[in-house]
This record gives sequence, C-alpha cells and structure tokens, in this order.
Amino acid sequence: GVNLRTSDPVSNWSFTRIFLDNSKVNDGVPDFLAVDIAQNQSGDLWDLTDLSGTVLATATFTSSDWNQLGVQNLARTDFNDPSLPVSNFDNRNVYGLAAELSDFVIAGTTDNLDSTDTAVLDNIAFLKVRVPGEGSEPRTDYAFISSNTESIRFAEQVPEPGSLSLLLTFVMLTVLRRQRA
Repeated sequence: GVNLRTSDPVSNWSFTRIFLDNSKVNDGVPDFLAVDIAQNQSGDLWDLTDLSGTVLATATFTSSDWNQLGVQNLARTDFNDPSLPVSNFDNRNVYGLAAELSDFVIAGTTDNLDSTDTAVLDNIAFLKVRVPGEGSEPRTDYAFISSNTESIRFAEQVPEPGSLSLLLTFVMLTVLRRQRA
C-alpha cells in the first residue's frame, strides 16, 4: 500500500502496473482496498491508463461507496513547531473502500471491464487517482491504497513478506561481505 496525503504532488497519485491477471476481473473478489482517515467527501476518479496517459477505463467513487471500518482516537503534533499544543482528534471515523476492476467503465462506452476485454486490460500501464477538492485541497485523506496482488500489482507497493525477507537477506549478506573486506 502507499500512504497518500492531500499535500502530496499529483505524481504521487500514480501507480505503475507490473502485473495483471485478466481472469481475476469480475471474480467477486475485491482488487483494491483504500482507507480514508475521515469520511470521504470527494467524487474520486480512478483512471486506468496506457503508457501515453490515455485513459482506458475510469471508476468514480463517492462517499456512498465507502464503509465505516471503525473509530480512531489520536493526537497530532506539529513537527515543524513542537512548542505548539497537541491537537486531539477523538472518535474520528475510519472508512474503507473495496473495489474491483469490474467497477471501471471502459472509456467512451457504458461497459464495465470484464475478463474478455483483453485489448484494454493488456494495455493498462498505470492507475491514476484524481481527487477533486475545494480550491486546491482534495476532500479525501487516503491513509493507503493497496491492491490484491493476485489480480493486479503495482511497482510502488510494499514488498510481500517473502520478498522483504529476501531483500533483508541480500542486504545482510552485502553488509557482512563489506565488513570482511
């Protein structure tokens, strides 16, 4: 998953597809999970694009698509000025969105994606999230967006635990090798 803040540049809201299993489209299993640290108030657009940025399919998610997951109690500190008082945010609802590739509508049509749309699915290069807002401030505060890695996977995702342990092993071996030299 990737943590997104409303202050992040728009380039951070783009994910590079590295894997897609066409047979997983419209299989009844969510392909995406997003979490919002407050109630979503946007009409967020998620675009599947090709390498040139042409939109191949779009899904629009409104506040009614999000479900309450729980409540959070937290305190925030301004790290730029720790002398400022701590802000408390108690009893804030946390919302989640589960979405499928079949929620995307093929550009220029009213048809939702399905596993037979290989011309579209094979050309998907990026997922781009567009969050409208009031002025320049989006009204969604994504804690993270992740995907079901058995159906679609992105380069920006955190490595799987197995991959992470392989990476850690490689790093440890490299460090040990340098210490011996």
